[in-house]
Order: sequence, then C-alpha cells, then structure tokens
Amino acid sequence: MSLRDFLLLWLLGAVWGASFLFIKVAVIPFGPVALMGFRLILAMLALLPVLIMSRDRRRLWRHRWDFLFMGLFNLAVPHTLLAFASLRIEAGFTSLLNSTTPLFAAAVAVVWLKRPVGLLKILGIAAGMAGIAVLFGDRLRFGSGGEGLSILAALGAALCYGMSSNFHSRKMADIPPVEATGASLVWAALLMAPFTVASWPAVSPPPMAWVMASALAILCTSLAVILYLGIMNR
Repeated sequence: MSLRDFLLLWLLGAVWGASFLFIKVAVIPFGPVALMGFRLILAMLALLPVLIMSRDRRRLWRHRWDFLFMGLFNLAVPHTLLAFASLRIEAGFTSLLNSTTPLFAAAVAVVWLKRPVGLLKILGIAAGMAGIAVLFGDRLRFGSGGEGLSILAALGAALCYGMSSNFHSRKMADIPPVEATGASLVWAALLMAPFTVASWPAVSPPPMAWVMASALAILCTSLAVILYLGIMNR
C-alpha cells in the first residue's frame, strides 16, 4: 500500500468513525429510516451533477444492475441497520461491531466467490468469529430492553458491507469511484424515498440533528464512499 492510500485509509476511518456519533445524536429525533433516507437522498443530490456530466453514460447504464446491488447492500440496508442498532447500543459499541466487516468480507470471498483459502486464513476467520462470540455473547439478550436485535442488526450491516466489497472488486473495479458512488446513491435514494416519506417525524428535529444528518450525507457518505471505492480500485 502506498503512503497516499495509507493516509486516505486513515482519513476514511476517521470519517466513518465519526458517523457513529452523528447517528447517535440524530437517530432519535429523526427515527432510523427517515434519518438514513435523508442521508442517502442528500448524498445523491450532492453527486448528481457528476453523473449528469459523465462522458461515458453508456458504461454507467451497462452497470445499472450492479449499481442497484451496491445501492442496496452497500448503502440502504446496512445504513438503516446501523441506525436501528444505534437506538439501543452506544456509538462505540456499534463501531466495534461494524469493525467485523473484514471478517465477513473474507468469509464471503471464500463461500460466495470460491476464492482459494489456506489454513492460515481459515484459522484467522475462525479466531475472529470466536472473538465476536466472546465480546458480544453476554449482551445477546432478546427480552424486553435487551440488546440482541440491535447487535444482530449491526452484524448484519457488517455482513452487507462484506458482500458489497467483494461484489465491487469483481464487477466494478474499472469504474471511476465518483461515478460509481453517485450511481449507487441514485438507486439507494430511490429505494429509500417511499420509506422516508412514510416515516418522516411529525415534529421537526432540532437544528443539531439536522447538522448531524447533513454531515452524515456529505462527509460520511458522498466523500467517504468515494475514498473507499478509490482505495479498493487501487
């Protein structure tokens, strides 16, 4: 990895890490579905001019179903699951759960894409999964007030990210990151729009919640996904 990509990866980690705090502040006044819908729609609008000015719209059209997959499993579903998880569990714990994404990505690559795997990788995945059980097992309570569903939602988001990272590396590595992000956001925003309208809060959220939601859209979605796909492409 080059020094440039290492620094970009560090920046990406900082931006995505901050997103869990932003979600925690905004999720209660907005609600998880409305918050993520607003996040994705605003992020899409920020990148829409890039798609309009694209010089290769035919290529974007050829990959339309790939963008649908990414919009669903890299954006709409995992973002909503993480917002749901944040209703019950603290931001730091949600972030820790999301850090299992590389484990799921490795497991998906082996099971779904049939990538060759050695004993060392198998042991690494097994050790990681055992670590998940040790760290989170005692909090998997599903009764009243329990955190079980929230933990499963956060792990489900990590699984979605693991699936989409493998899908991108196989199907979309030749597409410029800005265009791939914008096209995926179009699908994600369209998918979330009716649910966002249906779940929009009756009382307008306070100003700080709007600031956090806007930061989620511009910094933690538009900018962050461009950085992420660019690093993966290289």
